[in-house]
Amino acid sequence: MASIQLNKIKKSFGPVEVLKGIDIDIKDGEFVAFVGPSGCGKSTLLRTIAGLETITDGELYIGDKLMNDLSPKDRGIAMVFQSYALYPHMNVYKNMAFGLSVSKEDKSTTNDRVMEAARILQLEDYLDRYPRQLSGGQRQRVAIGRAIVRNPQVFLFDEPLSNLDAALRADMRVELARLHGDLKATMIYVTHDQVEAMTLADKIVVLYNGTLQQVGTPLELYHQPANLFVAGFIGSPKMNLIKGKVASIDDEGIQLDVPNLTLGKIKFKGSERLSQGDDVTLGLRPSDFSDIGEGSGSLDGTVVLTERLGNETVVSIAAGDQTWTATIGGLNPVRRGEELTVTFDPANVHLFDKDDLALERLSLPDVIHQSLK
Repeated sequence: MASIQLNKIKKSFGPVEVLKGIDIDIKDGEFVAFVGPSGCGKSTLLRTIAGLETITDGELYIGDKLMNDLSPKDRGIAMVFQSYALYPHMNVYKNMAFGLSVSKEDKSTTNDRVMEAARILQLEDYLDRYPRQLSGGQRQRVAIGRAIVRNPQVFLFDEPLSNLDAALRADMRVELARLHGDLKATMIYVTHDQVEAMTLADKIVVLYNGTLQQVGTPLELYHQPANLFVAGFIGSPKMNLIKGKVASIDDEGIQLDVPNLTLGKIKFKGSERLSQGDDVTLGLRPSDFSDIGEGSGSLDGTVVLTERLGNETVVSIAAGDQTWTATIGGLNPVRRGEELTVTFDPANVHLFDKDDLALERLSLPDVIHQSLK
């Protein structure tokens, strides 16, 4: 296995710059997810690592070897695509062995590698079956097995679960997590599904418009987003992001003026960046609200939508010209059109300045404080 280093990677298609100077260090054995909206450059970045796209500028190292001018077959990588791309006329065994056969690997080594991959992926009972006889999840395991037999330094996954239904995606997430634990391999995983990224990755890379927005552990990105984009992208349901103003600021903290919100002074690191009258954006996650009177902050409004999920209820609350989302207890009987007061701990508030950059909160869990040092 190997580490990966991307130094100021740029990629242009004609006059259009798709990647705008990406710097990332990936440790040996790390599971890293690339996330971002459609068109942000995450798949292009993965393809430059694979050698399927040429690098316009910058340097790519796998291990201590410069890869810019090497072909994909010489980079020690294996890629799993969104489509399974299995040969329909070959059984599972032959599909997994095909790449080794093409490279003239001897039959004994080929058989050993295929059988080991089948054991890891629990495919021993399916080796004689053809792709048409397999479920979607089994086909994806065969595609992963085809990558495993190559003994690559790095595994690259390009949205491998997007063709599966919700239940199969959940099962395959477990399979991939187990696979990473067994192989201890360096893995890069591109996905638009933040649940996949949050549950699988050691480290998440957030991209937007070809630029790097933030790199960190799932908990770092959730509890301390670097900017407004990351705050709105990470988390489901999405963070409430509401415009407000700095009413006053002194040694005791910042007093915010946010319509329909009762909120005392809050302290943040970096508050010297703000002045009285500045426009700011306040962020509160739906899960930070409570319907049982916990917390000194409060929001009053009218329920405009309820989504009952059993153990919890997601409500949309209209307060003035703003609509907030709150997650409350599943047994709360509140209905559309009723008035509702929800409370929150002001220490959970996120704050972003006029440049959309976050101020560091003081209430981070200890584990986040340690990882940010």
